Amino acid sequence: MNITRKTTKSGTSLSIEGELTIYSVHQAKQDLLQDYNNFADQVALDLHKVSELDTAGIQLLLFLQHFLQGLNKKL
Repeated sequence: MNITRKTTKSGTSLSIEGELTIYSVHQAKQDLLQDYNNFADQVALDLHKVSELDTAGIQLLLFLQHFLQGLNKKL
């Protein structure tokens, strides 16, 4: 699993590549939230390279949405 982050004038883009399953969500959460204070107000999530997703991965995505809302950022 690999997560890349790009910030431009239009916002922050988070791209996830590989599996997003119960076996990788702990590390994915740490990687996604690393340096979250520097996220732009608009955050985009690119999931087109996710090869496998289970309910733990979905829970992480829902958590990320809720977390960003608490920071007044849009996903």
